[in-house]
Amino acid sequence: MTDLETIYARLKSGAGRELIRADNVAALRERAQRDGDEALVTELQGWRKTEPANESVAESIGRAITSPVREAAEEEDPALRSARR
Repeated sequence: MTDLETIYARLKSGAGRELIRADNVAALRERAQRDGDEALVTELQGWRKTEPANESVAESIGRAITSPVREAAEEEDPALRSARR
């Protein structure tokens, strides 16, 4: 079993979404709140164990986390922006 801090660190890096479970989602949400990560808090609030849309929620967590990183990189190197299109 992976500990909460390891899962949280993976979520922050854009990975680990497959580790979100009914028994840890509330603690992960609380951890994100303490860290002030409102995007992750919002995404974790939408997590549901039985919904088939969990993958969409998981993907959006990754987008919410990686999007600012990607945007910052694109600002520094416009070639990255054109390569993405």
